[in-house]
Amino acid sequence: MTSHRVALAVALTMMITSCGTIPQPFRHQGRADPLARPQMEQTEPDEPQPVTKRLTARLGTFAGLPGDGNQALLRALKGALERRGLLVVGEGGDVVVTPILRLEAATADGVPMSFTWAVTTIDGLALGQAQQKGSAPLSQINGNWGRLARDIAEGGADGIVQVVQSAFTKGRAD
Repeated sequence: MTSHRVALAVALTMMITSCGTIPQPFRHQGRADPLARPQMEQTEPDEPQPVTKRLTARLGTFAGLPGDGNQALLRALKGALERRGLLVVGEGGDVVVTPILRLEAATADGVPMSFTWAVTTIDGLALGQAQQKGSAPLSQINGNWGRLARDIAEGGADGIVQVVQSAFTKGRAD
């Protein structure tokens, strides 16, 4: 009888395979198949996404420079900071940038200068400083600062932005 069962199984297998594909009416049940499930619309999450805030700075008073240095340096620094993404405002702000400007006695090589840009929170918490040193001809210091103001502002803005970015990425100014 065992040989009859084997022969019957072989005969059935041959018959089934010769018929072609076997219908499978429930083949998608239980599987994550796109045909088995209706398409669902994607919706936005209920929680609002965080908005990246543009940082703002208020500039302190520029005083004590000869020629048009105070006005020229103020304008140049405002433009340099804004080109680097730090919006300059008249009131309030995330940070205050206070210039500490120092000119020394003129020498044969020019007038030695030092610029310290103190960066604090609006509440007065010190965040850091950016410092610059150099010299310029006395004739330029006493007249139109023009390019000199732009050069000083560009270098100062790099340091100021580094201080601000460091403070806000570390969470110290929050």
